[in-house]
Amino acid sequence: MVDLKLVNAGSVYTEGAGLCGNDCNARCKSRHPGGDGSCNYAIKPPMCTCNYPCGPTPVPPIIRKCNGGQGVCSAACRDNCCNQKCAKAYKQGIGFCTDIGNNSLCNCQYVC
Repeated sequence: MVDLKLVNAGSVYTEGAGLCGNDCNARCKSRHPGGDGSCNYAIKPPMCTCNYPCGPTPVPPIIRKCNGGQGVCSAACRDNCCNQKCAKAYKQGIGFCTDIGNNSLCNCQYVC
């Protein structure tokens, strides 16, 4: 289970946005216009971090408590494709491919 936390650091909020994938920045921008997402490889497993400007009433982070899947990732369907599948299949779902040995699976996190 990925722990998503919101931290206020002056005029910028930082929020965990799930496991790293090729779409950290896109995931951040879709949730927080003007945000900047990046992958933090210093921690294991690598996590996506979203930094975005503070507003007068910050929106609380979406807490995704459940995990699901959408099959196998392939060269034709990587993180962005997996993310789209999860968004269609689950309530506020986000997706990312996870490589395990020679296999790559589309994992989803969603609100349940």
